[in-house]
Amino acid sequence: MTANTPKMKEFVHSFDNDKSKCHIRILNEPNKKAVIMCSQFCDNGEGASITNMVEYIVTDIKNYLEQTEKDDFIWIEHYGKNIGIEKNGSYAIVSFENDTWLPSWNKFISIADVAESTGYDKKYFETPNEVKCK
Repeated sequence: MTANTPKMKEFVHSFDNDKSKCHIRILNEPNKKAVIMCSQFCDNGEGASITNMVEYIVTDIKNYLEQTEKDDFIWIEHYGKNIGIEKNGSYAIVSFENDTWLPSWNKFISIADVAESTGYDKKYFETPNEVKCK
């Protein structure tokens, strides 16, 4: 692993009583904040969206990572092409209230803006194959 290659972990996370699932990608590199990208699956059936369940998903993931502070990571909400309300896909950085973990979304931003905001190469924010529409 080179100095410019972050540790990356990816997995599918179930939520909403296992009716929904999302793809989680965690990037972690020394001297940078960890970045968690939560991607909506194309076929989510009758389950809830990642937007509607973000408070629950982030709680599960922060417990998994054993992180307790909202400043320990940057949360990226991601919808791929033809998923969600933006035809070409979307990215948003989500911040959370200190005590309540209530979410707040910034405007939709480009993949280049995500890379610039996080300090990680934009290749790490491309849509995971598992979530793409067939």
